[in-house]
Amino acid sequence: GSFAPSWKSLIDEKLTSENVVDVTMVLNSVIARKDEAEVHLMKKAGGLASKTMKRACALRMEEIIDDDLKVTHLDFSNEIDTKIKARGDLCDSVFPPSVQSGGEYSLKL
Repeated sequence: GSFAPSWKSLIDEKLTSENVVDVTMVLNSVIARKDEAEVHLMKKAGGLASKTMKRACALRMEEIIDDDLKVTHLDFSNEIDTKIKARGDLCDSVFPPSVQSGGEYSLKL
């Protein structure tokens, strides 16, 4: 069909040599077969991320929305990071939690 050619022409139009980066090696490491230790660590990290979203982020976000609070992204990120570190899972964050938004939304029903 015409989907692939139209997609390729759009990519060719938008991408220039200044903003193209070769990510072959990164993708190879991501999709490479993992040993049992890596799989265990990935499951543990995924579980921690899920629990953090449920217990820290979602509850606090509901509170912020319901009470119409003004909380900066940095403050919210620091709150989440503090809760992660308080768990004591022998886990270190590589990066602080990223919190971003944009636009005006009416989230109340």
